[in-house]
Amino acid sequence: GNMIENIEKDAFKNLSMLFTIDLSSNKLKEIKPFFFQGLNSLKNLILRGNGINKISGYSFYKKNVISIDLSENFLITVEKAAYINLELI
Repeated sequence: GNMIENIEKDAFKNLSMLFTIDLSSNKLKEIKPFFFQGLNSLKNLILRGNGINKISGYSFYKKNVISIDLSENFLITVEKAAYINLELI
């Protein structure tokens, strides 16, 4: 990993053709609302081994993700509507 602790809003804004993102083994603690906004082609999301303890509502809003790897995290809270409109998972 790269020891990423936070991802700014619109960080993925111009990456609409990305199919896979591997953010494993970083230091992310929370998946915030609209975190992956702009990733319109995203199919695979790897978040393994971050220590994520919270997934906020609308984190995966309107995504066509096929696979989300959240293994080796410490999920405590998954807010209502975190996976709203997540069509294929």
